Amino acid sequence: MKHILSTLMAIILISSCSPNKSKDIVIHTSAVRRINPNFQDINDGEFYSIKIDLINNTDSIFKFWTMTCSWESNWVFDNKSLKFFVECPKNYPVIKIVKPHKRIEYDGIIELIDSTNINRHNDFKIGFVLVKTTEVIKESEVIETLRNKIHENKDIIWSGPLNLSK
Repeated sequence: MKHILSTLMAIILISSCSPNKSKDIVIHTSAVRRINPNFQDINDGEFYSIKIDLINNTDSIFKFWTMTCSWESNWVFDNKSLKFFVECPKNYPVIKIVKPHKRIEYDGIIELIDSTNINRHNDFKIGFVLVKTTEVIKESEVIETLRNKIHENKDIIWSGPLNLSK
């Protein structure tokens, strides 16, 4: 009887646990396509467009710190050969809100800065660096907190594998 009761309690505990956090906030990417570098007075280089959806699959509001213009600051690549192309005249920290079961869409430009370490057939991932609203007291702390998390590889939600296409 004790064994049955213990088994039942274990099943109840396991089934009542909250779902895996990695499925609560999801990154979906698409449209990683090569684009013409003739923009912003740039005439050479290898650039790719990317569409990123940050999806809140929870029943509660998802809040995080980011920058007004350079939203790319919260995103990292698992390959040092890639970086975001950022053109941003005014920039300051803000709190973004994603309502339950909603998404934020980002359109960005990826720059291939070292073609010796990556080619169009290599997979790479993009990660969202989460800076929670409770982790920052003053706006001036956002960038330092973000940099520390990137350095420590902490609180990063990774996408599935991507590759560069023509």
